[in-house]
Amino acid sequence: MFGPIDLLALAGAALPVGVLVGVLVWRGRRRRPSARRDAWVDGAIAGWLAAVMIATLSPLTGFGALGAEPDVVLVPFRRLPGAPVAYAVINLLLLAPLGLLLTLRGARPALPTAIGFGVVTSFGIEVLQLFHAERGTNVDDLILNTAGVVVGALLGAVLRPVRAGARRRRSARLGTCGPPSHPGKTLTRGDGGP
Repeated sequence: MFGPIDLLALAGAALPVGVLVGVLVWRGRRRRPSARRDAWVDGAIAGWLAAVMIATLSPLTGFGALGAEPDVVLVPFRRLPGAPVAYAVINLLLLAPLGLLLTLRGARPALPTAIGFGVVTSFGIEVLQLFHAERGTNVDDLILNTAGVVVGALLGAVLRPVRAGARRRRSARLGTCGPPSHPGKTLTRGDGGP
């Protein structure tokens, strides 16, 4: 049986999976201009999902009756008022990084896709917990996870322009004026650059 701190440590150990996935994806996409950025985001998503699976499918103690009574609760907010504050906070934060990362991924923000993926992920976790002898399925988890995904996705939508501006300033500082004429090549004064 794991307590909340044990689960955080165990889940943190899964994050290197994301680094490995990021490296492998980047190696496979080296020719695309946004390959490096998307590869690391993909790696972070994979690592976070691995951490979430470990955290949500491991036996749990430390939440009193919530951890001791694996059952199915389909009435919203029936057990939430008596739960420790940490229960609500952990469920809010569980999938928020997923919403953030999915919104930052790709050429355009995909807010509905990020939120939809987060809801499907949370629903999948709750379904898997139906078959776990020591975990319960609770509609409050789905509600709190979804709220966290929405907050993360909205934060990602706010950060995208900030991140794009930083990329443009970095490109200007390095001396590139727009996209290079040859992928992977930065123009210099000797070959028609500024």
